[in-house]
Amino acid sequence: MTREATRKEIEELTAEMAKFGVSLTDVAENCPKQDRTLNACKRALKYAIDNHEIMKDFLASGKLPISSLAAGSGVEKKTLERHRKYMVALMLIYTNGFEIIRGHLRHMAEGVSAK
Repeated sequence: MTREATRKEIEELTAEMAKFGVSLTDVAENCPKQDRTLNACKRALKYAIDNHEIMKDFLASGKLPISSLAAGSGVEKKTLERHRKYMVALMLIYTNGFEIIRGHLRHMAEGVSAK
């Protein structure tokens, strides 16, 4: 039963990401490789989650609000632009009911701390 629910969530996420022009392959290719960059993306994501207007604008416009994220989180615009597809996927995961995927991400990130 859990496997089927996970499969369904992945299919739903893939469909949502496609609306933003992002695929799972894109996310894998744009995933930060260094801890410092991963932590910067996590800071930007936390800022977005804590500021509902940014998330609302993101969903309404279909575009990643790079300037707002950079200004609010202190992450360089260049970093966010370089990892745009990765950030789009994360923001979608945290705006919709992707509980299984979020749980998996939390489990995977336990060793990485946002600084």
